[in-house]
Formats: sequence, structure tokens, C-alpha cells
Amino acid sequence: MEILAEQDRILALGVEILAERSRILALGVEILAEQDRILALGEEILAERSRILALWGDARGARQNTRALERNTC
Repeated sequence: MEILAEQDRILALGVEILAERSRILALGVEILAEQDRILALGEEILAERSRILALWGDARGARQNTRALERNTC
């Protein structure tokens, strides 16, 4: 009888371990999804940075062109 009771306890522990493992795997899936969201945000930030740098470069070039025109017309 004691052996059966011990087997039941072992099986119950096994079930608990499997449940905990499932929770850990679910957390891992959530972490991977969050990493994907972070990477997507990083890509958006880099694209926005490139857009800002391009606009800044265009503005800088326009200022230089304006100065050159001012020098040539004076």
C-alpha cells in the first residue's frame, strides 16, 4: 500500500513539474513575442532617424545653395 501511495505522490509531482514546464514555455513564447515587438520598434526608430537625417541634409543643402546665390548676386 505504501508503494502505491508513493507512486501516486511521484505521479502528482510529475504532473506539477509538467504544468510548471508549460508555464515556463508560455513565458518563453511571450518573451520572444516581446523581443519581436522591440526589434520592430528599433527598425521604426532607425527608419525615422534616416528620414530625419535626410531632411536635415536637404535643409543644410538648401541653406548652402541660398548662401551661394546670395554671394553670386551681391
